[in-house]
Amino acid sequence: MSTNPVEGLLALWEAGTNPLALLRAAEPGAGDDGLARLPVGARDGKLIAHQRRLFGPAIEATVPCAECGETAEVTLDADSLLAMAPEEVAPIAITSGAWRIEARPADSHDMAALAMKEPEAAERALLARVVTLCTRDGAPADPANLPPEVVAAIEDALEAADPLAAITLLVACPHCGASIPALHDPAHHFARSVAAEARRLLAEVAALARAYGWREADILAMTPQRRAAYLELAA
Repeated sequence: MSTNPVEGLLALWEAGTNPLALLRAAEPGAGDDGLARLPVGARDGKLIAHQRRLFGPAIEATVPCAECGETAEVTLDADSLLAMAPEEVAPIAITSGAWRIEARPADSHDMAALAMKEPEAAERALLARVVTLCTRDGAPADPANLPPEVVAAIEDALEAADPLAAITLLVACPHCGASIPALHDPAHHFARSVAAEARRLLAEVAALARAYGWREADILAMTPQRRAAYLELAA
């Protein structure tokens, strides 16, 4: 990120909501391919760490209730989420009956390749990409022919290896008491937090530009305390 925190924040805002684009904006010195090849959970762990650095450990989320239509609020703790992540996300190897499988956790390249696919087709395509060895009774086999119970075992093993790749929530609806299952999307919440702060900052720029005719760059170069003081004087 830029050494100027304000410019860094606006660069994050301009990056949008794509997880990899956000991470590239947050870590411009890192190699693009290296970031793209991070396991999804490791990538999202970095986004959670950047959210914590900019906005603190509390992550406020809302979840719609399918039973009553109301919205439930939940607060996640960034430190607790980051504590779930292993030091290194390693490939997995499982044996299930006659099947021997080795697979690697999915990365951003894999997820981009699945865009616009139907869920069932996406599952098959992802399996074909991440399975690096597939044998049955010691002979090479096609991952497309894996039985459902073996696919489930692979998914469980990959989830355990890269736990931040799918952060599942079970929230109790405060209105009707129903249990609401949901997935936490770190990129979505980070982008939302960034956008709110960027809009607040740009509103200050607009107010000071109208009041004094100053350039955006000059206003952004001010400390928050100085901008606040000029806003108070302009009001």
